[in-house]
Amino acid sequence: GISDFNALRCGVFLAVETKFGKNKPTPMQVGFIDSVKSEDGMAFVVNETTVEHFAAWLDAFDKAVQAQSEKREVDPLDGAAMIDAMRAMGA
Repeated sequence: GISDFNALRCGVFLAVETKFGKNKPTPMQVGFIDSVKSEDGMAFVVNETTVEHFAAWLDAFDKAVQAQSEKREVDPLDGAAMIDAMRAMGA
């Protein structure tokens, strides 16, 4: 039930479940994803049609973290890009 890829990125736990075609996460995988989200981590289900959205999320996340580390406001466009990517991935 643990996701295919688990990592810390800038102090945030990320779980990425990969699927191909119309495959969906199993109930155990959904449970793991839900537990990650409930503990303030980020969890995604990525397939060949959503991998570009995941890449866009990572890019915007990195820009937001950089802005915060430099004590700057996060660009609203980066926030919007993360939200758009999450919606596209069904996160």
